[in-house]
Amino acid sequence: MARYEELTKLPSITGNTITLHKITYNTTHDYQSNFSTTPRTPKLTSYADVTSSANFLPQIKSNAFNALHSNATAVNVSTDSKSTTKFPNGDTYYGQTVNGKKHGEGTYKWLNNGEYTGEWKDNEFHGKGTRIWASGDKYIGQWVDGKKHGRGSYTWPSGNKYTGDWKEDQRTGKGTFIWADGTTYIGDFIAGERTGTGVQTWTSGDKYEGQYQNNTQHGHGSNTWPNGNKYTGDWKEGQRTGKGTLIWADGDRYEGSWEKDNRHGHGKMVFHSGNQYEGDWKDDKRTGKGVWKSKDGDEYKGEYVDGERHGKGTYTWSDGATYKGQWKKGNMEGKGIRTYSDGSVYDGHWMNDKKHGMGTFTWASGEKYEGQYQNDMKHGHGKMVFASGNQYEGDWKDDKRTGKGVWKSKDGDEYKGEYVDGERH
Repeated sequence: MARYEELTKLPSITGNTITLHKITYNTTHDYQSNFSTTPRTPKLTSYADVTSSANFLPQIKSNAFNALHSNATAVNVSTDSKSTTKFPNGDTYYGQTVNGKKHGEGTYKWLNNGEYTGEWKDNEFHGKGTRIWASGDKYIGQWVDGKKHGRGSYTWPSGNKYTGDWKEDQRTGKGTFIWADGTTYIGDFIAGERTGTGVQTWTSGDKYEGQYQNNTQHGHGSNTWPNGNKYTGDWKEGQRTGKGTLIWADGDRYEGSWEKDNRHGHGKMVFHSGNQYEGDWKDDKRTGKGVWKSKDGDEYKGEYVDGERHGKGTYTWSDGATYKGQWKKGNMEGKGIRTYSDGSVYDGHWMNDKKHGMGTFTWASGEKYEGQYQNDMKHGHGKMVFASGNQYEGDWKDDKRTGKGVWKSKDGDEYKGEYVDGERH
């Protein structure tokens, strides 16, 4: 028993389509007599061969019909026609096939997951095509081996849309992403995420141009706000971190270190008023050591906490006056020495920028007071030595001798008694 297979071109019974059919014949040979009990049909090489022999055509049709309806298998190997295939799970395919595979142009409809219309190759989306999911997602573009690859556009039900390059089913290359609210990003993508260089514009008016990594600003970039403020510098995970410069719309300018969107580290701030500060920052406030200068020539060198002079520091006024000592929340407070422009000196305690507590004030004229102060005035017990040589020691109130005290002249005169508003009373 021997099996033979031949490809024979036969006219279709139902139309004029020329189809190649594979026909299998079973033959039996008697090797002793070298005689085949079943005659074999000669191989035909073209449709012309079939139609040129009127006597042979009936035999060919008969053999083909018997083969197609017996144990032979018919395979469509090349055709431009389209057919419809229904699958047991309810899916359907209408389009071209080759060797039983979807190949060419066709539409595949899933029972519960949308459809694909476009080009196919070996049962895979390949070429140009449109895929619509049941969720409402839609992709129009190029495919390779069943994956989005090349140029294409993807739309989400939310209204978001991406148009650009794809690689193995992921947004990779150059592209444009538009959110439903109108926010746009134009730039690089890697593995579906904004990574590389791009420009993003928000509907609020914010605009960022620079480097991205994993969908966030990362690297070097510039951000402009609708109020006119602009930052140029380093970014990390979507926040200003590293070195950068922020220019406010009113002219203020900061150049220095940043951390998590805050001025942090060493930096210089120049105000549009002409004042400036250079030194340490923490959490967007002057904290640490720094130097502040006013446009008028005043200067402070010292410590800061939460944006205010706090700790030890020296303030120099443009007229030459100085204060060196302790500060609290921006004010002279604690122990400190102030030298006035006329040469007078106060060495003592302060509170809220005023002499308060024990201290010694020496006038340029030579007069000297040593005692208690309250709200910048002599108050309590104290001793005053006048330039003339006279002196008073006793009680004071609101900068005047009030209470009990002793007055002595340089000549030896003395008064012991009570005083009211600076006079013996």
